[in-house]
Amino acid sequence: MNIRIVERSAEHTLVTDLARFRKNQRSQNVLHCRFSRVALQLKAQGVTKLLTEHLTDMQACIYFCADGDLLITWPGQAKETMDSIIQSFTRRLLKQFEGSDNDDLFKYYESRAHENSLGEVCQDKISSLEAIQEKNRLAANTQCTEKKPIPADLIFTQDHIARFKEVQPKRKMRNEPEILIVEDQLFTRKLLKHAFDKDHIVHVAPNASEALLLYSLFAPDITFLDIELPDGNGHSLAEQFTEIDKDAFIIMVTSNHYASDVNRAKENGVRGYVVKPFTIEKILHSLDGYKAFKKWRAQNVG
Repeated sequence: MNIRIVERSAEHTLVTDLARFRKNQRSQNVLHCRFSRVALQLKAQGVTKLLTEHLTDMQACIYFCADGDLLITWPGQAKETMDSIIQSFTRRLLKQFEGSDNDDLFKYYESRAHENSLGEVCQDKISSLEAIQEKNRLAANTQCTEKKPIPADLIFTQDHIARFKEVQPKRKMRNEPEILIVEDQLFTRKLLKHAFDKDHIVHVAPNASEALLLYSLFAPDITFLDIELPDGNGHSLAEQFTEIDKDAFIIMVTSNHYASDVNRAKENGVRGYVVKPFTIEKILHSLDGYKAFKKWRAQNVG
């Protein structure tokens, strides 16, 4: 018996696997074990040993999410297998589950019949993963929000500024605002891009150095900017963008919602602050804020 175990980036792997099942028209049973609700983090070895006798199919898989939740998939018989899995967990973890109802801890889905609901689960798990990753990065560098000298390769050069001044006047000729997304997490980049790419030109940067280049090449009207980037800091970028561009319209999209982050964003002229996980409606609402800002600039600055 060989159960497939996914611990690294389980959330993204689950999305990929569900898409493959859908493409191949294969139905899978999916049991969502919501152990994060009881602050429980289980080890893969122990779970595998516990469930081996119940998951008799070689295609069974257990996804270990970063927040402690498990998602278990298997083909074939649903109810009997599901009941045996739940019973094994409740017997072994009786003390940890005390005061919790099984209906609250376990949720069953059939991959084809509940495709939309599973999509929402996947999005929620990926948002949780990204929030945990950002929190861990912040903990590893507790001074990341303090103002520090910016590395030389993450500063607008004279060439950057010259390019920006060349393209800046073209903003007046645009029918719809051009958008720059600066985000290192692939799922969030795709989510933001998908929200706008039907009606807008969208540029995407996964790191700070590419963000500097794209800003100077295209003079975006709206910039969605993460704080924690692999090669720099969103606050430093915002400070530079607003220094060379008085019309900069920047929205921070981040899991960091500490007062120090919000205050520094305001100091740097950031126009909006969206905390992950977010809704598409909230992101699209930023267009209204941009239009109001553009009207105000036209009336007061000219």
